[in-house]
Amino acid sequence: MILANRLKTAEPTTGGIVEFVDSFESSAVSGSKDFTGINIGAAASDRNIIIVLGLANLSTITNLTDVSVGGTHLTLYYGTDGGANPIQTIIAAGLVTADNTATVTVTASFCSVFAAVYKYNAPSTTLTLVDNVSNSEASNSNAALSDVEIQSGGVVFYGCSDRASNTTSTVSWTGADSPVEGSVIVGTRNLHHGYIICTESTTTDDLTISIGGTDKVARQVVSFI
Repeated sequence: MILANRLKTAEPTTGGIVEFVDSFESSAVSGSKDFTGINIGAAASDRNIIIVLGLANLSTITNLTDVSVGGTHLTLYYGTDGGANPIQTIIAAGLVTADNTATVTVTASFCSVFAAVYKYNAPSTTLTLVDNVSNSEASNSNAALSDVEIQSGGVVFYGCSDRASNTTSTVSWTGADSPVEGSVIVGTRNLHHGYIICTESTTTDDLTISIGGTDKVARQVVSFI
């Protein structure tokens, strides 16, 4: 069974700069946990921090309630939690203008966390959500994230939380632009992640994150302008 979720909003602009800057992981987050000394890139008035989080818990679905960077609370974009599937992907994003390193604080019920940190210097300074598409599978079949709305000058971030602990993945995108794949974050479970700078006109495209095995997975893609 594939469980899917989507959420939309929107409107335009022209190209920004993305950089993968750090990662962190913990096998046990219960309540609030600080990850100190996280690199968040050069401070700037247009710097947004995007954190792609993989969450896993062998007994229950995680209830993540807050992610902050240096005291600034990010907006949480939830992916499908998969019901009985104890794994989830969540993308957190927000404008953080000060400091080159920061403490990232994650607040959740007991779970493991494995995360990739990006900085994005956005053309319009703040981010506007265009689309949020997610799915999860109790038995992986590499189901596509379909009809992801994008806008020219925008950006897409994606993640796939993987209970089978695959260390490689293949990403395909039906749009004109090429995905930039990050190194797999290896934690209690694994996180496949990356981004796409969008140059084509407003349209919808499909993203497929192919990994091995038939264990539980939770995928998410979020599009911003």
